[in-house]
Amino acid sequence: ARLVEAVHAAGLPVCPIPGPSAVAAALSVSGFVGQGFRFIGFLPPKTRARREAIRALADDPAVIALYEAPHRLQECLDDLVAELGAERQALLAREISKTFETIRRLPLGELRDFVRDQQQARGECVLVLAPGEQRTALAAESRRVLEILLNEVSPAQAARLAAAITGEKRSVLYDWALAAKSEQKDSE
Repeated sequence: ARLVEAVHAAGLPVCPIPGPSAVAAALSVSGFVGQGFRFIGFLPPKTRARREAIRALADDPAVIALYEAPHRLQECLDDLVAELGAERQALLAREISKTFETIRRLPLGELRDFVRDQQQARGECVLVLAPGEQRTALAAESRRVLEILLNEVSPAQAARLAAAITGEKRSVLYDWALAAKSEQKDSE
């Protein structure tokens, strides 16, 4: 993985040698190092369920590999950007070892734009996500901002505003806000 990472960093192409599965070939050219890897298969086809599944993977320290149908690839990438952020590194491997092979390693936001600009929406797709950062608690400043906002607005509004101020993920802030409100009610 370190060698593949160096080749990507140098801007050179990395091509897999076909193996037993598309996911193995995609992992071999990703260059991502994590605490192992997790193969998800296909994410749910419905937006809400797909976003919940993505949210559950956000902080996973493993490299995540998944399949996506070509006709849902754009929607999936939109949801990945919304839940994981535009800067999370990812690799798209499409039509591995075939004439129109596509291997692109980019931040999710750029990968989403790349797919949107492509005319080709065919072929088997493997997405590989760089490992997430594990966090056990909100950063102190994010928590302070959220606590102040919770005194004035609803948890949803507080999470949205705190995310804009601190850069923290809205979903993480919202979960914490709901837990804080619940604790406050229990103590009353």
